[in-house]
Amino acid sequence: MRSILRAHLLRWPTKGIIGGRHPTVETGLEEEGRSFISNDCLVGDVHRLYLISGPNMAGKSTFLRQNALITVLAQVGSFVPAEHAELGIVDHIFSRVGSADNLYRDQSTFMVEMLESATILRNATSRSFVIMDEIGRGTTPKDGIAVAFACLHHLYHVNKCRALFATHFHALADLIEKKGYGCSGLLLYGCGRGWERKRSIQVAKLAGLPKEAIEVAEEILGKDINY
Repeated sequence: MRSILRAHLLRWPTKGIIGGRHPTVETGLEEEGRSFISNDCLVGDVHRLYLISGPNMAGKSTFLRQNALITVLAQVGSFVPAEHAELGIVDHIFSRVGSADNLYRDQSTFMVEMLESATILRNATSRSFVIMDEIGRGTTPKDGIAVAFACLHHLYHVNKCRALFATHFHALADLIEKKGYGCSGLLLYGCGRGWERKRSIQVAKLAGLPKEAIEVAEEILGKDINY
């Protein structure tokens, strides 16, 4: 495992992580003879919300989890897996990650997603840190985009907290850019600004989808469809 260090804890709401890594994922990769690609996370007053886009298997969820984990480790006084870390003390860490229904309470996947999202939007403060992964995926694309945008809007304008928000909805990225929010768009593997729109086809090819199916998907992607 690469370097670990003690984070600098600050009183103002900021998060400056250089070369951050997920320690357990990194260990697992090393056992397979592979290396973990570190990423920076710079969230503060100017860019307090990251909207993260990328295909499946790119590492969006890992990026969210590693930054929440680094925050926990730093605040309990432990060492953190990073090259540099300056973190504002948080009052809460909120997480909406994963998908599962609750049959015993008659709650669909989308209902569980909305209940957890509601808890975050009602309780997060300007000193909180929030990670939300694929909000709206449990319903139709149109409804999902609307709900995801509403959550982003509330986090930015009402909660005013530091947040990482991962999505597959490219239309959501377009809406955010039009509104001029202080967000950063990240490509995965190594994070960088901008939006990637066709990597999911590459994932489908890697998974072995028939060539005919890939061609149909590429044809649909080439059409002007709002979703």
